[in-house]
Amino acid sequence: MADENAKPLIPAKHRRPKLAASLILTRRRASGDTEILLGRRSGGHVFMPQKYVFPGGRVDRTDGFAPLAREPRKPVQDVLTRVLTERRARAAAAAALRETAEETGLLIARPGAIAKPKPEWSPFAEAGVQPDAEPLDLVARAITPPGRPRRFDAFFFSADADSVHGSAKLAGSGELEDLRWATLAEAHELDIPIITRFILSELEARLAGEDRPVRCARVTPKGPQVEELYATGCPAIISLPPFRVERSGEGFMTLHPAFDMPVETPPLTRPRPLDHGGEETLSANLSSLFASMPPRPWFRTRFRSP
Repeated sequence: MADENAKPLIPAKHRRPKLAASLILTRRRASGDTEILLGRRSGGHVFMPQKYVFPGGRVDRTDGFAPLAREPRKPVQDVLTRVLTERRARAAAAAALRETAEETGLLIARPGAIAKPKPEWSPFAEAGVQPDAEPLDLVARAITPPGRPRRFDAFFFSADADSVHGSAKLAGSGELEDLRWATLAEAHELDIPIITRFILSELEARLAGEDRPVRCARVTPKGPQVEELYATGCPAIISLPPFRVERSGEGFMTLHPAFDMPVETPPLTRPRPLDHGGEETLSANLSSLFASMPPRPWFRTRFRSP
């Protein structure tokens, strides 16, 4: 897992959220009450110290190539890929499984061998299993407000504890202290972040059988907002820089490599046909985020001319 306590290089007001994922494990008590698994972050963390949270963390680049036994179910993929590329959607689900294994010792997995496992997947390989994303449901998305020391674009998944392979004994890395199962009512009594209360409310609605689309919580210049990810894609975390549309038979756009991130732009006017073989420049709602970013190579992606 990447070191989230490392000193950031970009000023807080320009900082882009890092893609992250959390997993809410649930189980039923004999009384019928639902319990969820939480742990308290140590005081040494910059982000939410001493708060009770769900297992989770940043998505690593290698998570997109995780040795999954099964992919996320299609309804989950369909929602994720409204705002993420297929590779990043897969990576988010894999990161939720990896972080849960690291922080709790619980493996959401199926029997299977991992050929040449990377260190981050060694707990699975040593147990003779592969991480399994099929049991995951998507509960919500939350984006840390601008100006915070750490910002995350976090996707919250849930899974039943019956999906745990092998021992259900809690034995994490120590990154989360006081790992505990708590009912939903008990969780509200813990020292949890405000955003966790939103996630709990979304989870409670789903457990009650409410047919609710996945929603995104974020802070805008107009104040906090909760929007349906299903309907709007939830305004995304970066904007495109200006891009150039060139015409040469079948046209092509020149785009910034950050295009593989969730993108928010206003509706763009389609490039009108050019009678002269020249080029046309369109503006895509520049974000000040890019003003603080070092120059990076550009790449081209095809599109069909109107």
